Amino acid sequence: MESIALGIIAKYADCTTGIQAFIQNAQKYGHSLDRIIFAYSHGLNKQGIEKLRSYTQVDLLPINHGEMLYKKLKERGMSQEEYRSLIIYEELDRKCLVPYGIYRNNVLLWAILSGVDYLFFIDTDVYPQLLVEEDGNLVKREVDFFGRHLSYLKDKGTLCTTSDYSGYYIIPPMNFQGIKILLEGLQKEEAYPMITEGQCLVTTQSDQVHIHPTNKILGGNLGIKTKEYQNLVPFFSDSYEVDGRYVLSRGEDTLLGLSFEEGGHRCVDIDTKIFHDTFGNFPKMPNIREEASIKDRFYFACLGWIGRNHFLNYILGRDVKAYYEYQREKLVESSKKLSSYLMDSRFEVLPLANDITYERLPKVIEEYEKTLLGFQKFIHRL
Repeated sequence: MESIALGIIAKYADCTTGIQAFIQNAQKYGHSLDRIIFAYSHGLNKQGIEKLRSYTQVDLLPINHGEMLYKKLKERGMSQEEYRSLIIYEELDRKCLVPYGIYRNNVLLWAILSGVDYLFFIDTDVYPQLLVEEDGNLVKREVDFFGRHLSYLKDKGTLCTTSDYSGYYIIPPMNFQGIKILLEGLQKEEAYPMITEGQCLVTTQSDQVHIHPTNKILGGNLGIKTKEYQNLVPFFSDSYEVDGRYVLSRGEDTLLGLSFEEGGHRCVDIDTKIFHDTFGNFPKMPNIREEASIKDRFYFACLGWIGRNHFLNYILGRDVKAYYEYQREKLVESSKKLSSYLMDSRFEVLPLANDITYERLPKVIEEYEKTLLGFQKFIHRL
């Protein structure tokens, strides 16, 4: 029987209602979940982990202390220097954070070494449900999450399956003079109609699906055919410092999709927009001007997109300098307006973040190449 595993990344390893929902969803639809692979960095709730273990095997991978992973790599002839860039983040204690790519690579390598055939990544605040609108009401419909992914993931030539989320969009409703310019500076232009004309609420349909190839991967709704590890590539993202604070760049899943496409491997959007409780209090409509937690989330999301953009444009073969100058102009023009609208001066730092991440690009490219080389050596030793 082919094995499937659930991959989860978080600062703290615990048993959330979302994780339980996916375990129970697998049971309900007759899928045998071989194990949960949990990469974490800051601590764990032993009681929560024991609860998860009452359902299935749980493999714990503490970042920088994953001794059982390091042992398996050593047994295959890999030195720490060779795998360091893939799964170790030496600045964890100083920065108190870990790039998303490091988390995900810990899970990915362990799944491959453990003989997992299909690995599914979810986030801790998503559920195996579709948010649909019926007769003017919002309804959550449970869906066979693993079955939907596997029905396409098992196809010859398909390396991964993914889809988007339903629920509130990560950018909450807002409208002020300069919002379109801001989104252009963040490289999020496509969000303009949604956040200015509606509630930023994404719904889907349970009975109509549009399946299509894609290079857009979402890390919290992702299936990977790990048994074809020779065709895989690693995740990658980084962190940077701005205004005295360390922040995480986004896009580790975006880069993965582009790499699969470049390698001629198919990724399929299965049009299964699982429910994301984005702000933790659904169905309450988010109010960014009144709720500090939503404002915080948007602030770090902005810095994450800025941290991603220059490297993403480099990967896409674009004129990075031209994009940087264009986005800098837009951010300079809009950041103070955004700060005034939200009554939060932190957002005035966005142009500076753009400058810092542009200047760091050569270092990011170097780290990316090290990560690719480390993964190639890993695959070679299997």
